[in-house]
Amino acid sequence: MIKITFEEILQDAKKLLELLRLKKYTAVLYRAGSDDEEANLLIISEEFSTNMEKRQAYIFSVSSLFPNIEVIGWTYDEFKKRSKKADEFLSKIRKVGTIIKDDYQIF
Repeated sequence: MIKITFEEILQDAKKLLELLRLKKYTAVLYRAGSDDEEANLLIISEEFSTNMEKRQAYIFSVSSLFPNIEVIGWTYDEFKKRSKKADEFLSKIRKVGTIIKDDYQIF
């Protein structure tokens, strides 16, 4: 089995973001461990539909090309609501995530 480096996953995440064609967004890549073959990509954008089914279908239409990246897409309002609570995922992302772009200046 071929190991995938973090740098390779990061480059794939950047390609994925280009294909989504979002103009304004914040994106943070998080990989649980150095041996982990997968990564989470949190994308926050007001360009996402508030309809969860439409949003997931749109994200999946691109993310399916990158099987090692799980995309989590939130609107900015959803991010603000989760930030007010003790959110373990956000806490980890803030500590060890790699910021790809931060248009909303939240990380």
